[in-house]
Parts: sequence; structure tokens; C-alpha cells
Amino acid sequence: MKNPIFYLIILTNCLSCNHSKRQTQKEVKDFGQKIQELVLSENTIGQEFIFKINKSPYILEYNMTYLGNLNKLKYKVLYYEVLNGNEDAPQLNCYLSFFDTQGLKIGKFYIGSLGMPELKDDNLIFNQIYGDCNQITTISFREGIPKEIFIHCKEEKGEMSGDIYSFVPDK
Repeated sequence: MKNPIFYLIILTNCLSCNHSKRQTQKEVKDFGQKIQELVLSENTIGQEFIFKINKSPYILEYNMTYLGNLNKLKYKVLYYEVLNGNEDAPQLNCYLSFFDTQGLKIGKFYIGSLGMPELKDDNLIFNQIYGDCNQITTISFREGIPKEIFIHCKEEKGEMSGDIYSFVPDK
């Protein structure tokens, strides 16, 4: 039988690794919230802000752009991309976040890797003309934030294809 002290050392190391991992995930979450607030506080419509954390072989990069305000709702709209993972094969996720006049986050849409829409007259305009997609989608926010949005990709034989994205309220 092996020495019990050996097992105690292994257990202690495992527990400290798990604690460290949880702490790092929380720090990244806090960092993401802080930079969203920073970008909104600059109040510069259309300016892209890039934040990178490089810890080889992993990458974490945020690209954020304040799109402007939804006039009727008085909400601020922030588009951001998160590129993360291994340097050789990072994953890209895109989001649209909504904030009230006090800067409190209302919620967000995860929009895959669609790219940045344009905000014009309380409408978000998605220009999906690339690859197999050939459609422009306009989403109105005059009546509030929709629970779901459908982004068109292409039309074939009278049928429109695309993706549905759900609004996730902030807790």
C-alpha cells in the first residue's frame, strides 16, 4: 500500500486546481462585464474596441462596437465578438447586448457568427450577403425587444431559410 501522505498531496493539488479554474472563469466573466461597461462609457458609436488576453497556446479576444440607441426604448445596443480557444482553432461567438439608460444590462441575443448589424431608426439590419446567403433582414425594435429573431439566409423554391435566435434576459 502506498503512503497516505502521497494521496493527501495529490488530493490537495486536485482541489487547488479546481478552485483555480473556477476563480479564473469568474475573473474572465468579470473582465467581460467591465469592458462592456467601458465601451458603453466611451459613448462612441461605431468605434471598434479590441481587448486581448494571450496565454499561449490559448487566446481570448473581445471585439466590441457600440451600435447606438434604440430611440423609442431608450436602450443602448452593443455588438461584440468573443474569439477564444486554442490558437490553432479558436471559436468565434457573436452577441447583441442591450442596456438601459442607467447602463444596466437587460439581456442579449447570441447570434452565432453572423457579423455586425447596422442600427438605423430602431431597426437592426443584418446584411447576409456572403457564402451561400444572399438576404438582408431588418428587425424592428419599435414595439420592444422581440423574444426571437429570424435572420434570413436564402430563398429557394419560395421557402426562406435562416436561423432563429432567442433573447436571453439578464438575471
